[in-house]
Amino acid sequence: MVEQMLAPLSHYGLSKELWVTEFGWPDFAPVSARLQAAYLARETLWLASKQVRRACWFTLVDGPNAGHFPPEDSFGLIGWDPTAAGGAGAPGEAKPAFYAMQTLAKRLGDLAIVEAEGAVTQPTR
Repeated sequence: MVEQMLAPLSHYGLSKELWVTEFGWPDFAPVSARLQAAYLARETLWLASKQVRRACWFTLVDGPNAGHFPPEDSFGLIGWDPTAAGGAGAPGEAKPAFYAMQTLAKRLGDLAIVEAEGAVTQPTR
């Protein structure tokens, strides 16, 4: 999709800042948590190579139905702990994708998580 946007811009000599929103893969079969991290790293680097200025991962924290179909609650960089908060559930452990994003942010400088919705404490390793 990025290349489909860049082609006509280039054709007409236009230069526009591109943003990619809500990209990601759920940690849901056949995509494992480790494969989700690998896809995140690969796509983030590819987007940077295409001069994409902002890329938003969907989403920071898994939802309460993580691991179940439909996989919308399984995209998070941080898992969901259904036993936390007296059984109500809360953000849990960081997933491999969180550490992949953290490593990219450290290595690539101005690539960083700039905002997270909600009050979520960042896990540390």
